[in-house]
Amino acid sequence: MMTTIGMRLWRAGRFEPRALPLYHKALRDEAALRALLMRSSVDDLEPLFVSILNGDTITVEGRVSPRGLKLLQRLGVPIELPDTPEPREQIRFIDMTPMLMIGAALIMAMRYLALGMHDRELYVMAGIGYAAFILIRTFSYQLKRPRNALPPTL
Repeated sequence: MMTTIGMRLWRAGRFEPRALPLYHKALRDEAALRALLMRSSVDDLEPLFVSILNGDTITVEGRVSPRGLKLLQRLGVPIELPDTPEPREQIRFIDMTPMLMIGAALIMAMRYLALGMHDRELYVMAGIGYAAFILIRTFSYQLKRPRNALPPTL
């Protein structure tokens, strides 16, 4: 945050890097100044920026961390935060895939049980349940698909 503030002040012509303790004559370009600001401690930069800013208002662009906001408050700078939209209500979904798989496994187990017991009624009921499961699965795939997508192939 201090590096960003220092770079913006330097571009505006309000900050002279010679005031920094780590300044050396080999400062050639923006990258060297950025490196110098990054190596400088906050204790060196803070009093310098407080005297330069002197109550100027800073408009925050984008997102700023809580530490950055605390730093700006320590500098004594009024902050203008951008209008942020209210967070949308999050919709929570319950994943029903395990329950569907357990249901399909129980229906298939019921069919094999009916075959072993020679129970024709149970076998027919399990077949109807399995057909209903396939039908539900087909409709659930169509609900998830976008409207212009091709139908699934078997």
